[in-house]
This record gives sequence, structure tokens and C-alpha cells, in this order.
Amino acid sequence: MEAPLTAKVFKVGIVLSKLVVIVLLLIYAYRNLYTSFVVSNPAAFLSESIMYGGATGIPVLIILLIRGNGLGISSTWALTAFMTFFFLNVIMELSGQNALNQSGDTTLTSDQQKQLQQVTNLEQGNVFKGSVLLLGLVLVTMALLNQDTGPGIRYVIFESFIIGLAATVPSFFQAKDRGVDKPFNRTMIFHFLLFAIGHLIFQLGGFYTLKN
Repeated sequence: MEAPLTAKVFKVGIVLSKLVVIVLLLIYAYRNLYTSFVVSNPAAFLSESIMYGGATGIPVLIILLIRGNGLGISSTWALTAFMTFFFLNVIMELSGQNALNQSGDTTLTSDQQKQLQQVTNLEQGNVFKGSVLLLGLVLVTMALLNQDTGPGIRYVIFESFIIGLAATVPSFFQAKDRGVDKPFNRTMIFHFLLFAIGHLIFQLGGFYTLKN
């Protein structure tokens, strides 16, 4: 059965949004090259990257297997998720986003704080926020129009909770590694909501339906 137009548009939107985010982070990383934490704490940085990959890849593997997919296709998707978020953490660190997320970071120098302020100013600009809001509204609209509930909405909500919970683990250790006074902070809440709601929207939009 051919996928509905809303699902196709949704998938294109998801791919484009991921590309935009990665390109922006690469630009930030090239301009800032925030490497002080990487140099001073290489083991912690590598551990964080592995945790970010694992916190996504492991839930994806389990969910796909429970949904009845074969080990081969499930492992492929899980490995893809692992590598994507491993790489994403690397460029987030180099761009300074991790330092921004952990506002209590005690490893920042005054020059690095000035660099990160430039990134903050850009992200708080009306053009950036307006573009993100518009893209989000389009994706949510497509998801609500398509309404692909997969194995059932209750099960998808349960999956969303598990994925959101897993996403908080790297944030907690990231805060501890940077000397933040309160590791249980708003970044953990943000990541929980981002991944939980994101999984639900992805499902409704038809992104996880392999036959589409």
C-alpha cells in the first residue's frame, strides 16, 4: 500500500530539518572550536558521546524488536541511531552547545563565554526562532493529518516515555562532568520532553512505518 502524501511530506520535512540542524552545528563548531573540555577531559567526553549514542540506539533496538522487526533491520536502525547521536554530541561539544545547555559549566574561560554569547544571540533572534516555530508547526500538522499510530497509541506513548527517560541519562552525567551544582536541571527536562514528544510525532507522521 502506497504511503499517503502527508507521510511523504512529513518524512521530507524531518530529513531536511535534520540536515539544517547538522549544518548549523557544523558551522558553529568550525567557528568556535570549543575544545577545552575535550582536551582536559577526553575520557569524559568520549563517555558522554557513547552515552548519547547508546541512549538512543538501545531503545530503538528494543522497540523495533518488540514491534516484530528482524534482528538485522533492527540492528541497522539502532546502529544508525547510535552513530547519529554519537556524532551529534561531538559537534555539539565543539560548537559550544553542550556548554550552553549546562549553564553552570565551571570549565568556561571568559573568551569562551563571549564566543558562546554570540551563538546565544543568534539562536534567540526572531528569524531563527520564527523558522524553528514554522517548521515545527508544519511537522505537527502533517503528523496530525496522517495519524499513523503504529502498534497502538497507548503503546506508542509508553515508548515515548522510555525514550524520553533514556535521553536524560547523558544530560545528567554531562552536568556532573562539568561541575554543575545541580545535575538534575532543566536540560534533563528539556531532553525528556524533546525525545518523548518527538517520538510520538514521528510515529503519527508515519516516519517509523517501514513500508512507507
